[in-house]
Amino acid sequence: MVLKTIFLKGLKELFSFNNVISVSGGSGSGKTNLTLHLIGDLLTYGSFSDSCIWIQASELFPSGRLKQIFEIYPDKLKYIQENIFILPKDHNISDYLEQENVLAQLIAPNTVLPPDLRYIVIDNISHQLRFEVSNSPNVSKVVSCLDSFYTKQLYPLIVFCIRNNFILFLLHEVTYDPHLTQTRPFFYKLYDKLGTIDIILHNNKFNTKRKKREILFNHSKKTFQYTIEQRGIRLL
Repeated sequence: MVLKTIFLKGLKELFSFNNVISVSGGSGSGKTNLTLHLIGDLLTYGSFSDSCIWIQASELFPSGRLKQIFEIYPDKLKYIQENIFILPKDHNISDYLEQENVLAQLIAPNTVLPPDLRYIVIDNISHQLRFEVSNSPNVSKVVSCLDSFYTKQLYPLIVFCIRNNFILFLLHEVTYDPHLTQTRPFFYKLYDKLGTIDIILHNNKFNTKRKKREILFNHSKKTFQYTIEQRGIRLL
């Protein structure tokens, strides 16, 4: 509990420097688990006054997992369930164009946002872009697609969050970069220029239960060991 409080306090302090949190890691590293647990803790840290929009860009919102994590805290669970607003409401985004439309509607001036909105989560941001790029017939189409994604989806969303003081969590699928001999988020060059707070999750090949979390921002790095338990992420 003490470790979790220290971690949350430190993370909230970082929000004053950058409002975009990038969460990446390989399959099974717990990206969604971690973000779900973090959002639940952030919403109930202190006065129970904030709300969150969770965009189902590739996976359905894990409502069952949320209940598992917080069921021993019924007051917290009730508040979290009532203050996470899911987009789209009844399905995950099916293609690149739908994602573009969902984000455009979210940031439109006439959109009525949830009361006390503080956090926006996209799980995960590049999933539909990856499929759109894979269907592009040549390099010029790929470049055009990436430019369009940045100018129509990513950049307007960032500006919207900065203007409204929202904290944006971007979850990423990863790919192996042979030049750096490490995994990187798909299309990482699009995100590197944002100077995000990076939470990078690593699996341990010698211990499948024990994992490592790195937090990188402005050339500084903090490392935590953690496990994924029935009650969520446990810091070691």
